[in-house]
Amino acid sequence: MSLIQKPEIFEKELSFERGRLCLWRDRSWSVDPGREMPARAKKEEEIASSETFHRMIDRVKQSGVNFLAVDFDSTLISIHTYGNYPGSAADLSSYIRPFFKRFIPMAIQNGIKVAIVTFSPQTKLIQSVLQQVFPEYSAVIPIRGRDLTWDYQGRGSIEGKRKSRSRI
Repeated sequence: MSLIQKPEIFEKELSFERGRLCLWRDRSWSVDPGREMPARAKKEEEIASSETFHRMIDRVKQSGVNFLAVDFDSTLISIHTYGNYPGSAADLSSYIRPFFKRFIPMAIQNGIKVAIVTFSPQTKLIQSVLQQVFPEYSAVIPIRGRDLTWDYQGRGSIEGKRKSRSRI
């Protein structure tokens, strides 16, 4: 599990089921697909209907964040496609995590840019998924993946995920 140290902008109650944005006791947060949700944590459906999202968006904005790059496989969706999903966009859209169904539109409505990053070459399929799940926002959510439709223009590393995030 990789932990990224961040300012204290989220509350402990924002610990989600596997693969969710998690805030741990040491005040670090991560998206960790392998760590189980504590028994005392709320169910995802309960969190999705609460004011937690409004507080989260407010704190993200207060921290100065204006851009979110969301990984596709095992983050935005609950499965990993391995870049070779055989089904349809309708099938794949059923795996979108409820957290992101609520969080992404709220982030965009509040002026936070959102992009999807992936190692998958199936960016057209991902775009179709976004059109189904976020019809009013999909046009403003860029997707960067291994589809050879864009060139890296930055000065940083071209290895790993930095390459797919650098051109957004």
